[in-house]
Amino acid sequence: MKDWNKEIMRATDRLAEAAAAVIRKDGKKKSKPYCVYSEKTGRNFGCYATRKQAEERIAQMKEFKSKFINDDNE
Repeated sequence: MKDWNKEIMRATDRLAEAAAAVIRKDGKKKSKPYCVYSEKTGRNFGCYATRKQAEERIAQMKEFKSKFINDDNE
């Protein structure tokens, strides 16, 4: 059985990272060159075929964060 508190904390940490996400163009990935990374840890949040799709993903993560995490530090 999973410890749900740990899972929730891990998800919270990922969402906090998403607030500082950046898009990098990876020349090695021809079909999905636009990758979303955390500025803090370098974690990859996915790669997309267009920059617009990558920007939409960042917006989605920020929207989710604002709905589920009360972060008074930002």
